[in-house]
Amino acid sequence: MSKQKLDSIERLARFTAEEFVAAGTRIDKLDRKVDQGFHEMRAGFRAVAEILKSVLQEVRRIRISNLEKRVERLERHAGLVR
Repeated sequence: MSKQKLDSIERLARFTAEEFVAAGTRIDKLDRKVDQGFHEMRAGFRAVAEILKSVLQEVRRIRISNLEKRVERLERHAGLVR
């Protein structure tokens, strides 16, 4: 094989290796960004779940309060409460 052809093949091999390393680096950066995004999304879902839990508790409290008021009115109307 001629020296010039061998140099071209070696340059091509170096270029290919460098590009594989560069591609790997870009993929690693993207992977970290995706992982961070998933962590942030999970944290957001947890926060929403906590908010929904407190809203549900408040709704239950309001329902119980409304039911208690209705029972008191019915008892007064029926003459069971003085």
